[in-house]
Amino acid sequence: MTTAPYTVAAPRHWRVLPQSPSVLVEMMVVLALLGILVWFGAARARAAAQGTSRTAAQDQLVALQGVFNAYGLENSGYVGMAPAVLASNYGIKLDGKIAGTLTITATSSTSFCAQVADGGWYVAQKGPSAQLVSARHSIC
Repeated sequence: MTTAPYTVAAPRHWRVLPQSPSVLVEMMVVLALLGILVWFGAARARAAAQGTSRTAAQDQLVALQGVFNAYGLENSGYVGMAPAVLASNYGIKLDGKIAGTLTITATSSTSFCAQVADGGWYVAQKGPSAQLVSARHSIC
């Protein structure tokens, strides 16, 4: 029988936790930084989703501006303008999620207030030539 040219070392037992306190502190710092990165990523994703909801509501009102103007011209004002009337007379088709949130209030011979809600955002137009306004609360 031949002998091994070298001695066989005893098997090592690996430890789950490091023995050095500095290595443990480094691991805790790395885990804390990873937690902060995940938190920032989630916040950015939520902000992006809210921005798309506001943009979708704005796009719906921009698309309806022509219908609002046509109603005002044909009826000598905006009195009686309502989503159901616009749907039956002009055949407007709204996005399914936004269709139930269109409200038209404060109609008069010269002005109206149309509002669409989407994802916690409210976008409104107060009058035929007014700018779109967006907020986290009801505007009209």
